[in-house]
Amino acid sequence: MLDLTGENKNNSANGTENGTQIDTEKLILNLLEKTPDITQRELSEKTNTSLRTVKRIIQQLKEKDIIERVGSDRKGYWKINK
Repeated sequence: MLDLTGENKNNSANGTENGTQIDTEKLILNLLEKTPDITQRELSEKTNTSLRTVKRIIQQLKEKDIIERVGSDRKGYWKINK
C-alpha cells in the first residue's frame, strides 16, 4: 500500500519483508566461508550494510547455531556449522 509520500507501507523497518535481510545473510555466510577470519567491519564494507545490521545478523546466525566464533574476538575465526 502506498501512502502520500510514495513509500511502501508493507515493507518492514528491518527489510525482511522484501528479502533484503535474507540476501544479506546469505552474502555474509558466503564471505565467512571464504574468509573465516573476516571482521564484522569488513563484512559491513563488503556487503554495503551498516555495522549494526551485520552485528544483528551475526547474532541471529549464532543463536540459530549456524555459525560460531572459535578463539578470541581479535585472533579467532568464524566456523560454519553444517
